Parts: sequence; structure tokens; C-alpha cells
Amino acid sequence: MKRLINILWLFIASLFCCGLAATPLISDWNLADGLVSGRLFWYHLVMWLGSASLLLGIWTGKGIRISWADAGVLLYGLVVWLHYDMDLNLALEKLLMGGQLVVCWFALRLLFARQRLLRPFLWGLWLLVGLYECVLGIAQLYGHAASNHALFNLTGTFFNPGPYSGFLAVLLPLAFHGTYAGQRIVRAFSWACFFMLLVMLPAGMSRTAWLAAAAGGVFVFVAHHRVSFMSYAKQYQAWTRGIGILLIGVFIAVSWTLYHFKKDSADGRFLMWRVACEAIVENRGIGTGLGSFPAQYANAQAHYLETGTAQERYVAGCPPYAFNEYLQIGVEQGLIGLALFLFLIGYLIYQGTKRRMYGATGALLSLGVFAFASYPLQLPEFWVLLVCLGASCMGAERAIPQKVGMVWTQRVALSLASILSVCIFMQVMGYYEAYRSWNRVRSLYENRAYETAAKGYERLYPLLCHRPEYLFETARSLKETGREEEAIRYLERGTQVSSDPMMYYVLAQCEQTIGRYPEAEAHLLYAIRILPERIYPYYLLALLYAEPAYYHPEKLSAAIDTVLHKKPKVESTAIREMREKVRKLRFHMK
Repeated sequence: MKRLINILWLFIASLFCCGLAATPLISDWNLADGLVSGRLFWYHLVMWLGSASLLLGIWTGKGIRISWADAGVLLYGLVVWLHYDMDLNLALEKLLMGGQLVVCWFALRLLFARQRLLRPFLWGLWLLVGLYECVLGIAQLYGHAASNHALFNLTGTFFNPGPYSGFLAVLLPLAFHGTYAGQRIVRAFSWACFFMLLVMLPAGMSRTAWLAAAAGGVFVFVAHHRVSFMSYAKQYQAWTRGIGILLIGVFIAVSWTLYHFKKDSADGRFLMWRVACEAIVENRGIGTGLGSFPAQYANAQAHYLETGTAQERYVAGCPPYAFNEYLQIGVEQGLIGLALFLFLIGYLIYQGTKRRMYGATGALLSLGVFAFASYPLQLPEFWVLLVCLGASCMGAERAIPQKVGMVWTQRVALSLASILSVCIFMQVMGYYEAYRSWNRVRSLYENRAYETAAKGYERLYPLLCHRPEYLFETARSLKETGREEEAIRYLERGTQVSSDPMMYYVLAQCEQTIGRYPEAEAHLLYAIRILPERIYPYYLLALLYAEPAYYHPEKLSAAIDTVLHKKPKVESTAIREMREKVRKLRFHMK
């Protein structure tokens, strides 16, 4: 009987590993934003297997030895929960996924402790997924497969080349480590994956991914040859110093070249980081809660650009995330949360190096570098990958607590964690149905059946009030049907979950329609502070000042001059139409 239970446990654990590795391949076009939401709900579904394997494993085994990493995971989860504002409720879906990630961490820790082969099995699955991404990328480049973005040929199963390149960069050190394996089949498979990943990375044109892959790959190489390097360094100290200076020079030259490769993009990233730092300072290092970053960023940028340079105003954008996960954590979870996260990552890298888990450690290092200038942790598949990497760095030895009391404490605690996972899944099912309904209603919105769409949208507010796209679509549907007062409520909520000034533009139009002109002006002026180089808000100001009930000839003239003479980033038909309309306004003024 015990043998059958163990076989059942191993079968469920294997399916769980397969489900985790398959996360990047999942999409559900019956859902709104199916590439992201489909993977999120898939992960929640897979956690049924995770909770089952955890529950069965803890009651048929003796548990695991609790480490500092386990404590760090629990403490970081507690910090995220304590900082979350339940009244505003800006990102409950992320909070629920965070709970599942904590359960997933302990499930993987138990799996790797009980069965050593599950760890290489899981990484073989991840490399298979990476190989598939490479083959799909080649097919997209040659036009044999469709990409997921109208502007890019190469996206893999992701929405754009950025996350796709980052995913390949994270897997490259793992494949490189496999080339040192003792088994011939493993080496051959690893070399095939490594070659394909190395070929596809340049095609993604992501500088951050290149640096991440280089960092992880160099780590794996040095780790495997550290004895030879140390021996050489002791024997040829002068040469070692010279090579070190040369490498530093090469690094500086490569960094300078990559910076000028896409200078405006790099300047935009630097601006985002400075503004995010300003947001942390403004909040005195106290986190503002999960999901609060967009509004905090918009407010900080509005203050920062008052004294910003012309180049900063030119490259300014309205990102939904910081393009630096550490700064975003600093804004949302505060300096305490950031310190805990950095400690956890550092401790896992230390443990992985100590236990000679060079592949997982190099991959974790690559993910850490990629997170420095991108947004991987805003996507569910990267969080799943991070948890798998972290658990792998802790090794696969049997770490069994010796005291009976500790064993029973773990059994009770992890059983409660399994039950929590199931409860989270049951709550998430309501979101799944909401996303399906949103997708159906969106088709009405896109076909301009605004009145019918508005009725469908309003029913979804309790579950989707954290999604800026949903709020904007609902507000516009209400506005188009003459219900501006109700639209304002959705747009005001939108300013809490989005940094996009478009929320303020439409909010101002609604206020203007119902005759609240000073409020409309205030919204437009604030939007201009966020993005000073946009022409559209000045155009809306011109229309506002031309209203007979709010006529301001001097302000109108200034707004018209700005629309006519401000240089746009990209000339377009919309710009030409706006300029033609303000010329008519100026003619009527005369």
C-alpha cells in the first residue's frame, strides 16, 4: 500500500512539474488579455496538483529542514500582505497569485527533498520549452508562424520580443551548465539547446537580455573552471591584473556602445529609474502597496519634470511599471520589502554556488540582471520560473527534521497551506468568468455598440476594477451614451491604477460636457505635467477655452500656439487634423 501511495505521489509530482514548465506556452483567446490572463489561470489550475503533491508528500514523509530561504519567503509574503491596501484593492489578483507562489515554493522544496530526480526532470522540461520557443521564433522570422504583436515579427509565445529574449537569456546558463554533465545524452541535448538559444538571442534585439545571458553564462563558466582560474591567477599575477583591466575596459566600451545603440530608449529607462527613486523618497521609504506603482509614478513624474531637462521631457513616457523590478518593489513594498527581496535572492545565489547548482544559480543571476532593466516579474511565467530556480538552488538533499514535534508542526502548517491554495483557486474562478465576459463585451465595444457594451461592463466592476483597460473601455462606453457622470467614477478609479494621462484627457472631456470647466482645466494641466511634450492635451485645452461659458482668449491663444509649433515625436494624420482645427479656432477669434 505504501509503495502504491509513493507511486501516486511521484506521478502527481511529475504532472505538477510538467504543468509549471508549460506555463509560458499557455494562452486562452476566450479571455481578455489571453496571453497573460490565460497563463495566470493555468498556473492556479496547476496548483491543484501542487497542493495535492504537497499534502500527500508531507503526510507520507518526514518533511524538510527549514532554512533562511524559507523564512525569507514567508517574511516577504507577509510584508506584501501587510502593505496591501484592502480599501483601495488595486491588485487583488497579484496578491492571490503571491499566496500560490508561497505554496508552490514549499511544494517544490518538498518534492526535491524527497526525490532527487525531480529537479533535473523539471529543468529538462524548461529547456524543452526553451527549445520550442527557439523553433517557433525561427518560424516567425521566416513568416511560417504568426507573431503575437503587429509591430514585431519575433515574439515566440510572448507579446513582444522583450520578455521573449529575457526568457531565453534566463535558460541559457542552465543549458550551458548541462554541457558539463557526465551523461552523453544530457550533454548532447544541452548543447542543442545552448546553440539554439545563442542563435536566437541576438534576433530579439534586447540589450538587457544580452547582458543577462552574458552574466549567467560567465558565472557558469567561471564556476566550472574556478580551480584553474585561481591557479593561473596565483602563478601569473601580472597577467591576471592586465587581463582584469582589459576586461573592465571591454565592459565599459560594450556598455557605451549598447547605450548609444538605442539612446532615446536608454534615456527613457534612466528617467523612469530617477522618477521611481523620487517616488520612494516622497513616501519616505514606506511601501504604498501592491498595484500602487502607476499612480505613484505619475505623481512623482509630474513633480520631477517641473525642473527636468528638455531631453527628459522629450523621452518621458507613462509606463505601467518601472522597467526595474527592484525599484518597483521599493515603491510598492518599501525599503523593508526591497531589503528582504534582495536578501532572499542573494541567499539563494550563495546557497546555489555552495551546493554547486551552477545552472540554476546562473539562471537566477541572469533573471536578476534582466529584472534590473525590464519587467519580467509583471508576467506570471517569470514568477513561476523564479520560484523553480530558487527551490533548485537549495539543492535536492534529504533535509529531514529530527524532532517528532517539528515533523507534526510541518504537517499541520503545510496542510493548511494546501487548503489555502485550494481556497485561492475557488476565489480565482470568479475572475476567470469575469475575463471571459469581458472578452465578449469587448467585441461589442470594438463594434461601437456602446449602450449594450456599457451594460455588460458595469456588471464586471467588482472583479475588474483593478484593470485600467477595462475602466477606460467602460468609461468611454458610458461617455458615448451620454452618461458622463457615471463615466467620471470609472475614470477617477482609473487614475488610481494607471499612469496613462489618457485617463485625465477623457476625464476632462466628461467634466467639460457637464459644465464643470475648472475641474476639466485642472485635469488637463495635471496631465501636461506628467507628459509635457504631448500635443493632444493642449488641443483639448484650446477646445475648453473656446467654450462660450469658459472663454479665455489669452489662454486660448497660448494653447493654439503650442499645438501649432510644438514638435511632435512622430508626425501623424491626427496631429495634422488637430492643427487644422485650431487654425479654424484662431480664425474665428479674429
